[in-house]
Amino acid sequence: MTTTDTTPWAVGVLRHVAGGPLVMPISEAEMERDAQWATGLLRRMGLGAGDLAHLIGPGGDYHLLWPFEDALTRMRVPFGQADTLYDAARTAMFLRRVRPQAVIGLTLEVLDALPALGLDPVQAFQDVRIACGYAAAAEKLKSMGLFPWKQAMLGPFYGFEPPEGGGYSYNHEEWLVEEDAGRLRLSSRRPRMLTFDRLDLGIRGSVTEVDGENRIVLEE
Repeated sequence: MTTTDTTPWAVGVLRHVAGGPLVMPISEAEMERDAQWATGLLRRMGLGAGDLAHLIGPGGDYHLLWPFEDALTRMRVPFGQADTLYDAARTAMFLRRVRPQAVIGLTLEVLDALPALGLDPVQAFQDVRIACGYAAAAEKLKSMGLFPWKQAMLGPFYGFEPPEGGGYSYNHEEWLVEEDAGRLRLSSRRPRMLTFDRLDLGIRGSVTEVDGENRIVLEE
């Protein structure tokens, strides 16, 4: 890994990589590219101007959340944000009062906390057109009759698997993900403040291609 600049716009910490945690400076140009990719991903999900969204994610991962906040702002999609488990009441409030069309970043802990906060999860999500959660939350959403996107943290970025499956989409113009004996390794395709060269992500999985798009298949 090498540092190519000394003027970060933000500094994140990669907590879930082999040999971590790693301090990750991020430039304004990198954030701009990440926001452009996030905009395309959200449009692919079906979000558009006039929709309402709820974004869930821990403050410690704000360097991963910011591109999506920026994307939603550019798309003119009003949104409210909440942290994870200890902030489940905020998510319940948004579901009850705002009734967003999209909920992104849902965890099983937040989903399981809703009944104690006075919400029936099935009723709470009946108007949610786009639901996106981590693996366990996505499985529970499926059991409720929804067709959720699945989300995963993959080192310095999020991956997203569409409802029909096939593996996690990611920004393959920015990142090269390779399989090495069943483990995933990450390299930077474009200049970044912190450049990765076959970083062991500490994740077991494989890389496949679906309709010309690189996808990551995790051993979950």
